[in-house]
Parts: sequence; structure tokens; C-alpha cells
Amino acid sequence: MKVKFSTADEFLAELTKECSNSSGPYAVDDQILRLTYSYRQDPHVPLSYLSVVASVVIRGKIVELHQYVGEVMTGASSHEGSLRVKGQAAIILAKIDATARELQLDVRAGVFEP
Repeated sequence: MKVKFSTADEFLAELTKECSNSSGPYAVDDQILRLTYSYRQDPHVPLSYLSVVASVVIRGKIVELHQYVGEVMTGASSHEGSLRVKGQAAIILAKIDATARELQLDVRAGVFEP
């Protein structure tokens, strides 16, 4: 079974609730939260679609965030719109990272797959 969220706030609310129950951070298997960026290349134009992806395993269930942030130009590192989207993604990632650490979770790269 998998539980999916599309906004960091909902994901963090669920994570906080699970970690606040009697099991504490031990509700999260191995106390690990996986956190990364996901880029999906558009096959027709030089754009990638940037998302922030986070996942934990809680009592055997994968709980996942996949929050779409925006489009970035492929190969244009100084494109203003791309920089803005990457900045927004960095803010979301930092918020998740900070909350996970407050909940005494070990933050690592990657994602959990079923």
C-alpha cells in the first residue's frame, strides 16, 4: 500500500502526526526519510519538469510526496525562470529536511520504491 501527497504541507502534517503518536520517530521504519529532486524531461522541447520527492516507510506503508514545482530550461543554468523554480524547490526541500530532523529522522537521498 502507498499513500501519496502532492503538497509538502500535507505530507509534513501526516509525518508529524505519525511521529507524535506513542511510537514517536520509531513509527518510521529505520527512522529514514528519503528526499530528492526529480527532473522529467519533455521529449518535444528543451524543458524539464522539476518536482520535490520525499518518502518514508511507516509501519510497512510507503508515504510519499511528489510536489511539482515548475519548468526549468534544459542546459540554461542562468535562465531567470529556471532559477526561480529551482529556488522554490530548494525552499520546499529545506522545509522538509528541517522538519524531518526535528522529528529525529535521518534524511537521505533517493526514494523508496514498492
